Amino acid sequence: MLQVFLALITSAVMAYQQPLIIGGDSVQVSDLAAYSTVALKALSASGQKVQSFCSGTLISKNLILTAAHCVDGAKVEKVAISFTTEETTVYNPAMMRKVKAIKANPKFDQPAGKNDIALIVIEDVAPSIAKPIEILEPEYNLVVGQKMLLAGFGVTDDTISAEPTSLQQVRVKLAKILDTILVTNQTEGGGACNGDSGGPAYLEKNNQLYVYGITRGPHEGANDCHHYGEYTYASKFKEFILATALELNSESPTFVNP
Repeated sequence: MLQVFLALITSAVMAYQQPLIIGGDSVQVSDLAAYSTVALKALSASGQKVQSFCSGTLISKNLILTAAHCVDGAKVEKVAISFTTEETTVYNPAMMRKVKAIKANPKFDQPAGKNDIALIVIEDVAPSIAKPIEILEPEYNLVVGQKMLLAGFGVTDDTISAEPTSLQQVRVKLAKILDTILVTNQTEGGGACNGDSGGPAYLEKNNQLYVYGITRGPHEGANDCHHYGEYTYASKFKEFILATALELNSESPTFVNP
């Protein structure tokens, strides 16, 4: 049953191909990305087994930022959130939370890849090992060529048979800013391959991380991991994020201009 559900819930994800990070490093529990990067898990009918299908970012004590194509049409009772850096297939209530509500941006346009953003409210609050991260204000001046820290739970090579792994991270350059889409340069051997869907793009500044992007998919139809990738510019969706947090009765995230 888990495989059947996973096939259904990832039908939209597969349109972007299988998410993964290549040329990166395993995230250690002491690394900053470990505190706020989460795995989206498909729950089996028994509720005892789980399987990763996307990534996300903890932006308040009970609110997850992810991609709309990961959860559009998903049933809340079939999704869980994992806060551990390790890949696991067993539901652990100490390190995971079930989902209370999901909302994808109603303007999400999958063929065009626009407005690919969603929010998930978890039951209770995140485990104590997790730390919500602040979101960059839309006015923050991103600069083409600056490094982006990408993180996620996808597989680590291009092969179809590869399986999801522990949390990985990699630094790549910001190549373009196209209104609400950020383009990453992955021609130097590392990056997100269609990109750990729903996972974060972080700004590193003064030994702090700030989230501003959400992994979306390949840029201009790239069919491998070594060209360019796209991220939804999450900061540009401040109004949607705050309004949805209020609508879903979750704690609101914080926007900052560091």
